[in-house]
Amino acid sequence: MEEANSDFYTWADKYLNILPQEKEKLDKIRKFYFNNEANIASRDFIQNYTNLFSDRHFFVPIHQFVQHYSASKEHAPVFLYYLTYQGKFSLAPMLAATQKPYFPVMVNILLDMMTRWVKSNILGMTIEHMGVCE
Repeated sequence: MEEANSDFYTWADKYLNILPQEKEKLDKIRKFYFNNEANIASRDFIQNYTNLFSDRHFFVPIHQFVQHYSASKEHAPVFLYYLTYQGKFSLAPMLAATQKPYFPVMVNILLDMMTRWVKSNILGMTIEHMGVCE
């Protein structure tokens, strides 16, 4: 974070594989993910960094592949789906809870997961899922 804060252009080349010469693009990225904050070396920006790395190293390559594949002369239709379903043992809520010093939140999440498991697997109850698949 200190490196990104002191020289965002060099840092972006190193970790995002975006050349420092692409200043206009990098300025837009910094504005989008960090709202042009002067100091982005704070732990308050962990989620911002997570979003940036996820988008750059996961979503961007998928989008580039779809564009390339769709541009070919012979291709099948391409459909992208964004799955938002959250399973009963998803780690996402726990990981999100560890981003901030809210230990009781993590305890509540674990208790909820255990309660859902007991209701579903021992008591045979039907549990409504938290996520939605669109």
